Order: sequence, then C-alpha cells, then structure tokens
Amino acid sequence: MLLVATVGFGAILNAGTGAATIKHVSAEMGQGSSHQLQRVIQGSLAIATTGGGLLALIIVCSFYLGDDFFFKRMGDRHLLHITGLAAGMLAWIEQVDNVFASALRGSEKYGLAAKTEIGARSLQVLALALALRAGAGLTAVYGIILGIALARLGTKYFVTRKVLGVSDVYPRFAHVKELLHFSKWAWIQGLGSTIFNSSDRFVVASLLGATSLAQYAVVTQLAMQIHGLAAAGVSVVFPMISRKRAQNPSFSIARATAKTFLANAALSTSVAVVLLIFGKLILRLWLGAQMPGSAVILLDYLVIAYWLLALNITPYYVLLGLGHIRIIAIWVFIGGAAGLIPMIYGISRFGLIGAGAGKLIYAVATLMLFVPLGQILLREKLTRNIPRA
Repeated sequence: MLLVATVGFGAILNAGTGAATIKHVSAEMGQGSSHQLQRVIQGSLAIATTGGGLLALIIVCSFYLGDDFFFKRMGDRHLLHITGLAAGMLAWIEQVDNVFASALRGSEKYGLAAKTEIGARSLQVLALALALRAGAGLTAVYGIILGIALARLGTKYFVTRKVLGVSDVYPRFAHVKELLHFSKWAWIQGLGSTIFNSSDRFVVASLLGATSLAQYAVVTQLAMQIHGLAAAGVSVVFPMISRKRAQNPSFSIARATAKTFLANAALSTSVAVVLLIFGKLILRLWLGAQMPGSAVILLDYLVIAYWLLALNITPYYVLLGLGHIRIIAIWVFIGGAAGLIPMIYGISRFGLIGAGAGKLIYAVATLMLFVPLGQILLREKLTRNIPRA
C-alpha cells in the first residue's frame, strides 16, 4: 500500500500532461488535423519523460535519505528502500504510459484503452497470485509489477501509433509550449487532488503505523469504488464536448450536462446505498472477525465523502471539455488544503476516524465546482434567448 500511495503522487504530473493531451487530441480530431496530433503526442512525451524522471529521483532520495524521518514506524529499512526504488521506477513508467492512454481517450478509442488496461491488470493479478503461492518475496512481487507495467506501456505505444496514424512518436521539446498553458493549471489541480488521494495514507503510516495503514487502505479501497465507477463512465464527456466545441463553437452543453448529471447521480447514489447497507458485512469478510469497530465508522464517513466527490465529476469533466481548467484547479487545490490540516489533527486525536472526517471536508469544498458550471449554463441560456435583429 505504501508503494501504491507513493506512485499515486505521480497523479500531480498525470493531471497536467493527461488533461492537456486529451484536450488537444480531441480538439485536433474535431478539426481533422493528423499533423497536429503528432505534435501534441511528442510534446506530451517530452513533459512526461522529464517530469517522470525528476519524480523518480525525488521518490528514491526520500526513501533512502528520509526513512528515519518519514517512515520510522514502518519497520524493516531494507524492504523500505526496495519499496522506494520500485516506486520511483514505476512512477516514471506510469508518466509515459499516461500519455498514450490519454491520447487514446482523447480520440475516444475507449475500447482499445480499456482492453489494454484490463489485460495488463488481469495478467498482473494472475502472476502475483502464482508468485505468492510459490512463496515469492517482496522483491519478486515488485519485479512482476514493473515487468507488466513495461509490457503495458509497449502495447499502448504500438496501439497509439496504429490507431491515430502517427509515425514519429518520441519526445520533442519544440512542441511543449502549446501544451503548457493547459497543463500548468491541471498540475495545480493535480496537487490539490493528490493531497488527499495519497497524502492521507502517508499521514496514517507516519502517525499510526503499518497495521492502521492496512486497515485504512482496505476501507478506502471499498469506498472509493463509488467515485471510481462514476468517473470511468462520465470521463467520456470531456473529449466529446471538446471535440464538438472544436467542430461547432455554438454547440450547446446544457442537455449533455443534464443527462450526465442525472446518470452520474443515479449510479453513484446506488453504489453508496449498497455500501451503507452491506459495507459492514463486506469488511467482516475481508478483514475477518478481528475487524476493529473504528473501520465500520470510518466506512460511513468515506462512503458519504466519495459520494459527494462522485457528484462533482459532472462539473469537473464538463468544465474540462470547455477548457476552464483554471477554475477547476483553484477549487480543487483549496479543497485539498482545507481538508489536510483537519485530517492531520483528526488522525492524531481520533485515529482513523479523523482521516474520514478530513476526506469529508475535502469533498464538501469541491462541491463549489457547480457554481462556475451553473454560471456558464445560465449565460448560454441568456445568449440563446436574445432575439436576433
């Protein structure tokens, strides 16, 4: 779980390069420019390769030089150093992989992206199960994860070249400038998101230790399915709106927004209700009879928090499709900062329950994304109702 949380910090960079790649690829698809597609991918690869390498270096140095300061409760230092090295390498691979995945999403080739991802994840689960059954240690587990990540990257590279019809797929800094305007705000948004998507686990690990981290990770993994399922379904709205706006600047988003919100609310609410009713039973099957009582209370907090975060997905992707990344970045960053301090205080005072309360504060703060979306929809309605001379 520490490896996953560490690699999760790469979401800061992923948010920038990924969002910019989807935005530019979808717009170029709308305008039918294959040459510009290649320029976008080359620029994104340059950003991902450089940023991923720097991130990997920071991760490895943090684990090797700051182990006594950051992870003094995590036990064996040798295993901790191996985890840091594997996390750094995996974070670098994920940065480059994200470019090809975003290019496929931007071109709305979701089937190919999904098949590649599901195939790699399934292979990883199978390989890890066999290795663990054979008595493999942590080093072998990390080797399997890294090997399959490289295979997944190679597959997406060839699929992207074939599907998008681009031949020269390599990093090129000459094409970076056109991506940075969108990326810089997406990085700020990614920083705000990462404050809670990864930092909460680091705070739990630092203040409460490995056992509490394992319990928190299991409960979080269950509750976050509310947000994950909704995000996977609604993400198609981002490139669709971007492409249609590129084709026709007067394209109305009101109907698409209403349909998206209703479908998203129905899905996320249904999953949340199921977890509120059956969550305790699932946790008991997962964690066993010695499941702490705090885990059930924590689940209730997290279910509500991830339900609110799932509702925020609609304005998030619609605003991205319209290019309003700055508004998203500001509110997500404010939300992340607003919840971090209460979370640290809550964990130190109330244990795992404090982490759930902090997540809930973050979710409530990001509901403000509905305000700018409502203003845009209102302006669009007023503009269309103005009679022509």
